[in-house]
Amino acid sequence: MPTLTTRIVYVVIFLQLARWSLLFSGIAWGIHRHKVNKRKEDEYQAYIAKMKPIWMENKRKILANRNRGEFLVMCSTLFSGLLWLLIVD
Repeated sequence: MPTLTTRIVYVVIFLQLARWSLLFSGIAWGIHRHKVNKRKEDEYQAYIAKMKPIWMENKRKILANRNRGEFLVMCSTLFSGLLWLLIVD
């Protein structure tokens, strides 16, 4: 039958083994998650790079239409005012 000191030594060895194995498994898990997240991030960045010109073109068209509408409203108010001045004179 092992003595008390040998039992303590076995427990200490087991705890050290458990701590080191958990440390290494945590490092391995972190490396795995980093690779998975990096792959997803790279796919996302490639999608953004591919779609950005399309989005910018759509944004430019929307702004051009908005500016055209504002220009038409401004011209109509200006010309209606000028016509009113011409008619009154």
